[in-house]
Amino acid sequence: MPHSHTERLRSIKTLPSLVAYLRDELDWPIEAGDAEDITFDYDPSELGIDQKSAVRIKEIKQLRPLTGNQPWGIFFVNFEKKRLPIVTMRVILRSLVLKKRTASKAAERHAWQPSDLLFISAYGEESDRAITFAHFVENPGTHCAELRVLG
Repeated sequence: MPHSHTERLRSIKTLPSLVAYLRDELDWPIEAGDAEDITFDYDPSELGIDQKSAVRIKEIKQLRPLTGNQPWGIFFVNFEKKRLPIVTMRVILRSLVLKKRTASKAAERHAWQPSDLLFISAYGEESDRAITFAHFVENPGTHCAELRVLG
């Protein structure tokens, strides 16, 4: 990645500026200019996130599919904490992946394979926010997904 892209990515602190970067710099097929028009909002309780973990989350948004046959889900999670809360990320992952048995409320939501989810997370103090891209990779030996983060 050229140096200018690296610096540009480091300067992104909000969802609207990220959407503009993905659309204008990386040519993602995003039609709308307003981030609210291209996202679905989730309440932490909808994803089965307990109250203790939910207080660390400012917002959870899913980017609407960019194409009709898009196989993956892209989520923006805005955290309160200084660091990326890995445990909370795993709770969110568990609520979004396909399961052998699903609860009736969970069956109403779309579900993905763990490797088909991309999490874009914002966290840190207001004066020093950071955005990372996180992706879970299934580890067949342990049946546990490993979180890989590009920050």
